[in-house]
Amino acid sequence: MAGNPYRWQHDQPAHLVERKELVGEIEGALRRGLAVKLVGGRGMGKSVLLRQVQSRFADEPDTRALIVPGPPEEGTLVACVQDIAFRLSLGTHFVVQIPKRS
Repeated sequence: MAGNPYRWQHDQPAHLVERKELVGEIEGALRRGLAVKLVGGRGMGKSVLLRQVQSRFADEPDTRALIVPGPPEEGTLVACVQDIAFRLSLGTHFVVQIPKRS
């Protein structure tokens, strides 16, 4: 089976399927502080949809929307927070403390 030729991090398809209602639902959930999980097969338009959602936040200087290609190599919560901080240009000079469960 041949690999998927679409390279989501590089290709920018000219034809976009408008999903205004779905984009609006996702945007609303994110603005309420909710997490959104997007699941679909290869080539189904997940990356295009994410870029459409990301564009809704583009003109807001205090809001950033990131598309993270995957978890960091070290799959810990601390590594994930540090990866996001790095991607937001916040640096990694802070300490993340995770409270222990009782």
